[in-house]
This record gives sequence, structure tokens and C-alpha cells, in this order.
Amino acid sequence: MKLSLRAQRSNLSFPKAYRRRHLDTTDGFASLAMTGLVISLLLVFTLNLHAANQNGTSTAQFLRISQGARAEGMGGAFTAIANDAYAVHFNPAGLAQISKRMVAFNHMEYIEKINSQYAAFVLPVNPVAGSLGVDVAYVNMGNIERFDAGGAALSGETKVDAYSATLAWGQAIGNMLALGVGGKYFKQNLAGTADSSFAGDVGVLIHVVPNRLAVGASALNIGPKLKVGTVEESIPFTVRGGAAYYAIPKKLVFSAEAEKERDTDAIGHIGAEYVYMGRFVARAGYRDPLGSKGGWGAGLGYIWKPGSTEGADFFGKQDKAYEYDEGVTIRIDYAFVDYGDFDATHRIGVHFSF
Repeated sequence: MKLSLRAQRSNLSFPKAYRRRHLDTTDGFASLAMTGLVISLLLVFTLNLHAANQNGTSTAQFLRISQGARAEGMGGAFTAIANDAYAVHFNPAGLAQISKRMVAFNHMEYIEKINSQYAAFVLPVNPVAGSLGVDVAYVNMGNIERFDAGGAALSGETKVDAYSATLAWGQAIGNMLALGVGGKYFKQNLAGTADSSFAGDVGVLIHVVPNRLAVGASALNIGPKLKVGTVEESIPFTVRGGAAYYAIPKKLVFSAEAEKERDTDAIGHIGAEYVYMGRFVARAGYRDPLGSKGGWGAGLGYIWKPGSTEGADFFGKQDKAYEYDEGVTIRIDYAFVDYGDFDATHRIGVHFSF
């Protein structure tokens, strides 16, 4: 029964159906891809105009923090890729690409001594060509000094932290399109005041040219205002849209996207990932640092398939492409991102597929 279910998913599933059809790149497909990207950028530009006077108005700032060493090593340009457990965070539509169970863990050392822990799990539901995703994020923003209403210092410090939990679904619609939706609960503790609420995510992913070109977009943190003390404040609604080009399928990918948050200007992300010998991964990327210096990032990864000899002959003829198709795969990732005037950030993660 397990074999028959896997075979059925291969026929229905979004990326594998493409590989079987062996379609070639055409001008029509390329035009459609560029149209999708332009629409995404126009949407971001429109939201930028709409929110021009909203700078600094959002709370629950921890929801802005990107998760995953792989994605951040590529400058955060991951919305049109979203083919591992971090799809829950970037674009729930990407879950439809996943045909194996996946588990991911990530630790991050962020700016101003902020740190974060993140975990995600994906469970494919083969008969319906969809996948269920769950993630949990915890952000520790350290301790701050306490003051009374008159500004006098109080003894002791108070802890500032926050967490979120997301449940998401990605569904393939035919052989080219996938849609995704997610719901999240989040809570923040600011100076002893705990506030919580709910928000939603939606996403779309189109494999315009099989194994070559994909476009994707997501709208994240859609929800009502959060009451902080006696004041209601907006949460950081975010729109992302971009494209990914697989120059060498399953080995070399370039990605670019635009991102617009409710109370900041639109920014751009570009990145690339190269897999050598099916085991060694190099990544580089750049994000617009919003007027500050820095923005460059880089990452490394190592892929291990227990019991497999793929890529073991480092100087030999083997040059297997990295994929999750068979057996257990363990991937270890590291990313460094330069934030210029702020501290550099470091992320390390481990990703399992089985």
C-alpha cells in the first residue's frame, strides 16, 4: 500500500509530473513567468504607496524575522523556491512540492543579542497531492531595565520574548499551480505585558517551465490589530513575490524577489545556490538593508544520505544532483548575513527528509 500511495503522489504531485513530461522552455512560458513577476512587483509597489505614512506603526516585530539558514544564505530570496520544511514560513503553497516527510531545526543569533529557535514539520498527504506543515518559533529579546511611570529605575530586569505556532496546507492544482494557506497563533511578552492574537498566511506558486522557471508570491501575517496595553497596533503584514530560475535543475538555482512590509519601504532580495557532487552546497545572496550598510550574505551546506555512496568519490566521475527522492537525507546548513551598522547574524540548522 505504501508503494502504491507514493506512485500515486508522483503522478499527481506538482514537480514530479513535470519531470515526466519533459517540456522545454518556450517564449510563451517565459512571457507568462515575467508577467507573474511584474504583477507581484506592481502589488508590492502599490502597497508601498498605500503604506508610505505608516512607518513604525506595527507591533509583534518578531514576526518579521526570517527563519532558515538555507534561505538566508540566499539573501532571503526563497518565496519562489519554498521546496523544503521552511515553506511553512515563506510560502505555504510550496508545501505542495513536498512528497516526503520533513523535519527542520534552526538556531539564529540575530542583531542586538536577540536569538531565535525554530522547528518545522511537513507531512505529505499523497492521495490528494497536498502537504500539511507545522512550525514553531521562539524569539528571546533578552532582559531590559524596569522604570516606573515617572522614569525612575526599578530594581531587577524584565524578560522580553515572543513565540508563534503555524499550521499550514499546500495544495497542487493540476500540473503547474499550487496554492497554500496557513493560520498562526502568536504571543509576545513586552515589559511584563503579554499580548496574543491570530493571523493568516496565503501563497501561490507556479512552475511555469518545468524544472526551469517558477514564480511565487505570498501574503503573510494577515490579521487584526493587536492590543498592546491600552493601544491597538497593527501587526507586520508582509507581501513577497519573485521568481526562481533553475539554470542546472537540482544543482544551480538563481532567485530574486521583492518584499513589502506594512510599515517599511519595499526591499529586494537576490540569491543563488549551487550543489556540488550531491553533497556540498554553496550559497550567496543580497538583501536591501533599508538605508544601512551591509546586506550581503553567504552560506554553506552539507548533504548526507546514510547508507548511500552518491557523491562519495570527491575527485571521481560521480556528480549526482541533489534531490530528496529516495531514502533518508540529512542536510546541515550555516548562513552569515552582514547587517552593516548592526551586528552580523548567524544561523545554523539541520533538515531531515525521510
